[in-house]
Amino acid sequence: MPALCLYYCHPYFQMCLIKTPKKVSLSGRTAWAQISGSALLILVCLYFLFPVQNFRQRVNEANKSGKYVAGERELVLPENITGKFVYHRTGGGIYIGKLGELKSRKLVEQGKYPRWSPDGKSIAYVDKNKIMLISEKSREPKVLATASRARALCFSPDGYSVLFTDGKLLRSVEIKSHAVKTLLDGYELLELDAAGDPTRLAATVRTSFGYKVHVFDFKSGKNRAVTSGCSASLSPDGSLITVNGKKHRVLYLYHWDSLKLAGKINAPAKETFDNHFWSNSPHWLISVTEGEKRDLFIHHVSENKHYRVTWTGDCDRADLFINGAAHSL
Repeated sequence: MPALCLYYCHPYFQMCLIKTPKKVSLSGRTAWAQISGSALLILVCLYFLFPVQNFRQRVNEANKSGKYVAGERELVLPENITGKFVYHRTGGGIYIGKLGELKSRKLVEQGKYPRWSPDGKSIAYVDKNKIMLISEKSREPKVLATASRARALCFSPDGYSVLFTDGKLLRSVEIKSHAVKTLLDGYELLELDAAGDPTRLAATVRTSFGYKVHVFDFKSGKNRAVTSGCSASLSPDGSLITVNGKKHRVLYLYHWDSLKLAGKINAPAKETFDNHFWSNSPHWLISVTEGEKRDLFIHHVSENKHYRVTWTGDCDRADLFINGAAHSL
C-alpha cells in the first residue's frame, strides 16, 4: 500500500518501481532535492495510512469511558466541576490540591488523616497523638485535644466539633471550648464518618474475625454490623454507607435503614483501591490506589466513572470538597 501510494504521488518513485534505463543522470543537488522530497512524501503517506491519535484525545476518551491512561500526567475532568482535595503523603506532610491542577501545595510539614470541615474552610488532622485544626486561609495550626493513641477523626455534621479515636475510645472535642467527652467505649475504630443526622456514625471496626463496617445510632444506642470490609464512610445525607470489598476491586453501597445493597463502584482497570471517603457532594467520593504507586482518584457515584487527580505515588487518606455541592441524590 505505501509503495502504491508513493507510485502515484511522485514521478521519481515511478522511475524506481518501473524498470528504467540504467543510465539516469542526476546532478548532486537535484538528487538530494529528489530524495528530500521523497522522504517528506513518505512521512505524509504514512501519516494518512497509519494515523496516530493525539495522546490527549486518547486520555480524554479513556476518561469518558471510565478508564485512564496509566503513567501519564494528563488531567481530564468533567466540565463544570470545581473543588479541592486534601491528603497526606507517606513521606510526610499534608497537601491540598485543586481539581484541574497537577501541582499540590504543602499545608503542614507533618500530620495524617486530614478531613475537611463541612464548610470547606478548615481541616482537622492527626499529628502524632494531637488532634489538630488548621484554617486553609491562615494556615496556622492549633491543638484541639491530646489523645493517648489517636488514629482517625472526622467532623460532626454541624462542624462544631471533631470526633476522634483514642485506642478503644471514641471521643469528641468542641472546637470553641476544647471540651472533650467520650461517646463510645470498647471498640477499636480504624475509620470514621459522621454525616446527615448528627446521631449517625459509620466506622471500620477491628474484630477477632477481621475488619467490619458498623453503623452506630447515638440516639437509639443501636450498633449494627453492615458486612465485612473497610473504607467506612457516609453519603452527605447519611442515607448510604460505603464498604470496600474483600478484594478491594469493588466499593459497595448499602442503605442505612435496611442495610441492603444499593449499588457499587468499580476500581480503575487493573488496580485495587482503598481508603474511600465520600465528599460533601452526593455525586462524588475519593479513593487511593494500592501497590507501589498510591495515587488519588475521584469517582462519580451514579455513573461509576473515575478520574485520576495525582501522580506522586505516595498519597493516602484523602478527602474531597466539591464547590457548590447540594446534599441530594
